[in-house]
Amino acid sequence: MSRIRKATTIFKQLIFNVVSPAILAMLLLGILNYQHTKNILVQSSHEKNLIISEEIKHIHELQDLALEILQDELNPRMEEISKKLVNNIFCLIQGWKKSAKSW
Repeated sequence: MSRIRKATTIFKQLIFNVVSPAILAMLLLGILNYQHTKNILVQSSHEKNLIISEEIKHIHELQDLALEILQDELNPRMEEISKKLVNNIFCLIQGWKKSAKSW
C-alpha cells in the first residue's frame, strides 16, 4: 500500500515540477506575444492613418490647383456673359419699364 502512495506522490511531484513550469512559461510567453503583437498592430494602424491623411491633403491641394486653373479659364467667359446681360437684356427691361409708365 505504501508503494502505491509513493508512486502517486512521485507522479504528482513530476507533474508539479515539470509540467507546471512549462505551462506557466507558455502562458507567460503567450501574454508577452499578445502584447507585442497588439503594439505592432496599433503602431501599424497609426502609420497607415498618417499616410492616408497625407494622401488626402495632397489630393485636396491638387484639386485646389485644378479648380484655380478652371476658374482662370472661365473668368473671361463669365465677364463676357455678364457684359451681354448688362448691355442687352437689362437695357431691354429698362426700356419696357419706361414704355409701361408712359401708357
